[in-house]
Amino acid sequence: MAKQNCFKATYQAADGYVGRDRPLYFSIQAEDIEEDMDDNDLAEFFYESMQDHFEAHVSPESSDCDAFVAWARQQLDSRIREERNDG
Repeated sequence: MAKQNCFKATYQAADGYVGRDRPLYFSIQAEDIEEDMDDNDLAEFFYESMQDHFEAHVSPESSDCDAFVAWARQQLDSRIREERNDG
């Protein structure tokens, strides 16, 4: 049997929406595991590797930025008008 030099792991982004998660994958190379790691160290290494992969490959997207800027500009303009009328 061939020796596996790579562990392929699966995780999902927990965003709270049922059925909207999709699996994401990352790998841990055998040479990245240090000989003095105990089980807790190995688990911590796994979760750190998963978090590193997530931060490197998952980013938020939105189509509402322009609408937000327009809304925020209206709010600020309204606030300025109110302050001028009060002052």
